[in-house]
Amino acid sequence: MTLSTVIEMLRAGAIRCPPTLRLGATLLTVGAAMLVAIVPAPAAMATQPIQPTRPAQPTPPAPDNPFDDDSRTPPAISMVTQDFAVAPDGLWRARYEFFGPLADGLAAALQQPEVLAVDPDTGIFDPGAEVLTDPLADYRIQVTAHVPVGSRIEMIEVLNGLLTNALDGARVRPADALVLRDDGVVEMQLEVPIAGGGRVAEELALALPGVYPITVEIRARDRLVARHLSFVERVASNAGPDRTNGDYRLSLVAIVPDPGLDPDADELAELRLRLIELIQLATAVGTSLSVQFPITATAAFAGDPELTAQLQAALSGVELIAVPEVPLDPSSMADAGQTAAYTRLLRRGEDRLVELFPAASVRRTVWIADAVPSRDGAAVLRDLGTRLLVVPYADSIDLAAQGIDDPADRDPSLLVPVALPDSTEMNLIAIDPVSRLAVAELAGIRTPAERAVAILAELAAHQDALGPRQRAAVLAPTSGVIPDADVAVELERMVAGHPHLTMAQLSTVDARTDVRSGADGRAAEPLQLPITSGPNLRDRAQQIDTMALRAITIASMLPDDDTRPQDWTTTFGRLISPSYSDLDVNRSLREIDAELDAIATAIEMPETFTFTLTGRSSELDLRIINTGDTELAVVLEPESSKLAFPDGAVSIVLNPGLNVIRVPVQTLTNGTFPVTVSAQTPTGAVQIGEPLTLTARVNAVTGLG
Repeated sequence: MTLSTVIEMLRAGAIRCPPTLRLGATLLTVGAAMLVAIVPAPAAMATQPIQPTRPAQPTPPAPDNPFDDDSRTPPAISMVTQDFAVAPDGLWRARYEFFGPLADGLAAALQQPEVLAVDPDTGIFDPGAEVLTDPLADYRIQVTAHVPVGSRIEMIEVLNGLLTNALDGARVRPADALVLRDDGVVEMQLEVPIAGGGRVAEELALALPGVYPITVEIRARDRLVARHLSFVERVASNAGPDRTNGDYRLSLVAIVPDPGLDPDADELAELRLRLIELIQLATAVGTSLSVQFPITATAAFAGDPELTAQLQAALSGVELIAVPEVPLDPSSMADAGQTAAYTRLLRRGEDRLVELFPAASVRRTVWIADAVPSRDGAAVLRDLGTRLLVVPYADSIDLAAQGIDDPADRDPSLLVPVALPDSTEMNLIAIDPVSRLAVAELAGIRTPAERAVAILAELAAHQDALGPRQRAAVLAPTSGVIPDADVAVELERMVAGHPHLTMAQLSTVDARTDVRSGADGRAAEPLQLPITSGPNLRDRAQQIDTMALRAITIASMLPDDDTRPQDWTTTFGRLISPSYSDLDVNRSLREIDAELDAIATAIEMPETFTFTLTGRSSELDLRIINTGDTELAVVLEPESSKLAFPDGAVSIVLNPGLNVIRVPVQTLTNGTFPVTVSAQTPTGAVQIGEPLTLTARVNAVTGLG
């Protein structure tokens, strides 16, 4: 503080002092003015006016709706992190940041120089006395706890502005909470004591366990300038191994988008962005993550060793859910009689995941569906080792509405038994609707910590409404949307400090979650799955099977090292996928059919001719042309009622070009009669082209001696 400022305050009476000292101040004022006139100010100070002792702080207007989080108005305050679970005699800790005019005003106050005061005992000005004026005196911080919410609906209503009544409040000294960081950001660090009762001014009294809305208000000169809404869960003080509140297992699931069987460059570029988000998520949360990774998504990092290495490192220890080699619906496959094909494609997809991510854990105990499976589809999955079906919440509601309308039947946190055709059961669980808060698209509306708090508060309110059970929440945003890594980090941190919450992989949910019970507390009757589900693939399967059978027979003509049969098999397996349209299927089958025709028509039999046999044993020479560029194996089948062929059908390999084949013949009688020779495939004995008809003249047989 400058000397002139102190003198000015003494003259104005801002500092208490005896009259004699005030007279001295007047004289000092004159002397100081003369000194200023004589001694020039430094260049850096010459243009700086003398700042008033307590400048007027900017006071931004209060928002019209403090709970309006649609991002139309930049927030004045946002939460960086907080504790979600609090216990009596503990502390609620939270950290905030300020923005806009309010942040500017607080920063100016925090940088304001201290004003020295007179000694309170003597009333005389003392440069070493304590500070009398508080730069933050214009501001107040109030933390208020409101009536607990009792359900998901009430919690969402509070988020939409229907705040419950206030229960208790705590005052926080701004000087104890506000800090100006080196980067210029004003930060507020709250530590509010939690009590089980009473109304001490500096603590919050949360008498009973529950989910409490918490508002933090900043006032400037008694005018509301910022308000932040959050939630805390007051847990029982005796939380321990014998707790009766029940556990909640949170399973975070990332469903990698399926780019389709023939993605274009734009689709692959978009998919690479999702894979980078997956790397960030897996790196942040580690082995508590479960991932559904379609094999078709490998096209996004094929030929990119750096991205491949990053994915392999990030997914080390992560749970990967086994999927077929191509996108398939087990219900449609079962309905089309393609169970064996589904099993084969699932095994190949599983092997592919193990090959790509050797450090991950590939499991088929869980199946994530886009819709509720059919009875036969669920039975196929059960036979392949699946124990838990995971379906969208809306579909589970439709399934549970089988003549029942009870809130418990819409509970996504308990297992639901479903009936299978052989009178056995398996469990189903719904994706929790709170998953909507885990997507990155909300980053501009709420901070990661705010979204993590909203997730946990909604789950806790749900449990309060329906009672203590061993529950699970499957947090899986919309298919193809990767959960926000920053939200996941905050979730893990808050869950680690909660006595009833645990992060768990999806495969463990089935064994540690209660099954939904009936109104009388007894086990609920299993729900009936639909008879059919998914697209109808019967006609497509029959069409593919017909072409596949022909391909098998024609493929037997090719050399063992020819790759075309494997390509056809791969194509047939892919075409059964609903990802292909009927038009795509028909076009692909026509292309394969043309390839098969080209192989079969490469065999050209000679024109019809007449041959003469003059002995009992002779040979029939056939000049056969292979017009292709590959060796082709065929079986020649000669037939005649008057001739014998001691070698029977002749298996030969025709080289490209002209081939002369000698067929042993034995004569049985003299005369002229027809002989037919047909070319057939080695497998399936399918005739190739039209049979060759020859005329044989035999005069070699004499009478008996």
